[in-house]
Amino acid sequence: MHWMLIALLAAGLYNPDNLRTHKVVITRWTTGEFPIPNSLEASRRLFVGELAKHGILNVKEVKDACEDVECGIRVATREGARYAILVSINELMDRKYFVDLRVVDVENDEPVFITQYTMQSFAEWDRMIKVLATSVATGVQAEQILREGWKRKPKMAFSFRGGYNYFVGTNSYRRYTRTGQSFAEPQPQRAFNMDIVFSYFMGSQLFFDLDFRVEMIYRGLQIMFPFNYIILKNQGTWVFLQAGPLFGFGPTREGLEGDWWQSSRDGMGFVAGTGLILFPTYNFNVLGGLRYTHLFNNIGDRGYQIYFGLMWSPVLMQ
Repeated sequence: MHWMLIALLAAGLYNPDNLRTHKVVITRWTTGEFPIPNSLEASRRLFVGELAKHGILNVKEVKDACEDVECGIRVATREGARYAILVSINELMDRKYFVDLRVVDVENDEPVFITQYTMQSFAEWDRMIKVLATSVATGVQAEQILREGWKRKPKMAFSFRGGYNYFVGTNSYRRYTRTGQSFAEPQPQRAFNMDIVFSYFMGSQLFFDLDFRVEMIYRGLQIMFPFNYIILKNQGTWVFLQAGPLFGFGPTREGLEGDWWQSSRDGMGFVAGTGLILFPTYNFNVLGGLRYTHLFNNIGDRGYQIYFGLMWSPVLMQ
């Protein structure tokens, strides 16, 4: 609340166009005592490059590391600059981080612009640099830039998956005669399947799947509607949990050598599991997972599936 009040007061003194006409220094980025997988110097150079895209060109990187406004003023005065940009990376609980950025005006001896960016993981590092540079160049808070950017970004993804099912229910498949009387004990069934999945992202961590799963041997179809929640994000891997309803379609009965086979793949059920997405910063991603399905019908079935696939997901790279 304290920093929010300062940011609101300082915003009235801030004109980002002044950074295009005056010299600016950027001090070394500071962190606490926790590991940073990214090079801070390389990140600072990328930040300078992003500022240049917005027309802020007279920028000098200095070796001084400043954690307070007074230090920034001293460094900017020594370098003959009007403004100093101070950036610090701080660790919160549950592996979350926030980046604090302050633009200090030497003439006014105070920060004229303050904004912060909260990261769920270091996988957002590149986006953080771009958002903070845009925030400095426009005077718009980083949170608002993220909010507006999310409204415009594509939210759909498409994936094609292949998997192996192992049904362990006592009624996996039950053999019937034409009169409908069973004469063979049910046995666990194994089947390969193909999934065509359309995903809709409702936030940075929550997405919804429309999953069409086709069993290749028994020609059954299941339509699943799971919700997915990303519980872990790092540079190269995202891990998610999955749960939701499904509806299965036949074949209810299939002729085979004069007898009938009754399928237990029909009816309502649910699916739950976990999975991971590899290379989330690219358009094409590798994904895989393990899930459990259960159908509620008069000969209900249950089984496990392991799957792998490819996903085209422009939403993840932004």
